[in-house]
Amino acid sequence: MNIDFVRDAKELFKRSLEAKGVIIKHDDDPIISWYIYRERTIRPSRRKVVKAKGFSCPPLFTDKLKRLETEIENGANLNSYLSRSIMDCSKDDLMLYDWGIYHLHISDKLDTKKSDGFMERSDLLLYALFDNENAYFIKTINHKGENNMWTKKECLEIINDNWPHLLEPYIMKGVSKEQQYISDDERSTLRKNHLNTFITLNNGVVIMPPNMGLVCDGSPFKAIYAADYLKKQLKDVQSSIMNDISDFRKKIQSNEDIYEIKLEKIMVNQLNLKVNNHISVRLKLVVKE
Repeated sequence: MNIDFVRDAKELFKRSLEAKGVIIKHDDDPIISWYIYRERTIRPSRRKVVKAKGFSCPPLFTDKLKRLETEIENGANLNSYLSRSIMDCSKDDLMLYDWGIYHLHISDKLDTKKSDGFMERSDLLLYALFDNENAYFIKTINHKGENNMWTKKECLEIINDNWPHLLEPYIMKGVSKEQQYISDDERSTLRKNHLNTFITLNNGVVIMPPNMGLVCDGSPFKAIYAADYLKKQLKDVQSSIMNDISDFRKKIQSNEDIYEIKLEKIMVNQLNLKVNNHISVRLKLVVKE
């Protein structure tokens, strides 16, 4: 019987990314690129805007930031405020992969010079974290003239001072600060070489990368892990079918002589053939006539 769910999944994800105009990083495994793309975008959801103590925005950008806040609270798609590089999985966002911090352009107009749906680029950026309920505004920063703007430990200090629960899961127990202090300059060099580092906060606590860091080619660890986990689950479902094809026929109420089973669609939080609590698949059965 012809059956290879991982092969089928790679083709499905490749078609999905190409339809969106996304450039794939791993030609041999588009599943990884799909998870990279998902990691770099912000899924629409109504969120409460929470600002760090002392958060400020230059007067010239106040109204523009207010528009962005309204978009966030209304659950709008925010991806047009992100870097255009989200459409190219080979262009790594190392700050996001390392710390989970997004940077958004504070703008209120679409870029009419291009027809890709992104907002006009802005010198002023917003650093923010997102979960399903909240958008955490860390600080604004000028895109020009900043040294090591993507490795400023100050961002993590602000998070720890305002929302310590966000970093608590990443505290390294029993690791001393003397062994782990790394400057912003050193971290910039190490990160560009795709090396992960622990972070020593001002209170002496040492944390691991809050977004799980990078792998050796600069891809986010979370995307690699998610892709590997999905492939394992698909292989398990495939093995279950092949180990008892007669039982599978009973479940789908088919007496046909099946010679090919292919994935037709992979869905999240929908019910078809359940893979795990979040992912299910739809199968296409090819029968002999």
